[in-house]
Amino acid sequence: MPEGEYHSMMGRFTVLASGSSGNAALLECNGFGLLIDCGLQPRILGARMREIGMSWEKVNAVILTHTHGDHWKDFTLADMRSRRIPLYAHPWQLDQLSTAARSYDPLRHAGLLRTYAEGTTLEIAPGLAVRPVRVNHDAEPTFAFRIDRSDAGQ
Repeated sequence: MPEGEYHSMMGRFTVLASGSSGNAALLECNGFGLLIDCGLQPRILGARMREIGMSWEKVNAVILTHTHGDHWKDFTLADMRSRRIPLYAHPWQLDQLSTAARSYDPLRHAGLLRTYAEGTTLEIAPGLAVRPVRVNHDAEPTFAFRIDRSDAGQ
């Protein structure tokens, strides 16, 4: 098993990038692909996904932890729009992206922006629930996610 990858009966979690040059992790569960942060260019993310037998076609959503530039890339957000992949973010994060990302308005006009709220469980797919938990970081707001799987999605 590659370093940074975790398998279980419930799914697979792979860290695709971690560090100041970019952050992204991929959760595969019940046939649903959830990208946590998208801090690499789409071509690089695609190559890293291919290394683990995944592809952009299997990514169903992206969720943002915070808005530091190593957690999202404008070209990747634009690529998500062309692929019709929704972006989940806290409303304050979307406010920040609205002034920082050229691709924000096209995502908004395409109806691909979704929000989450602190401490409120979001059923992101059948049998896959995400609960944002605020954590301390020098970007406000920043969230970690408790992710639960149920048999409902099988």
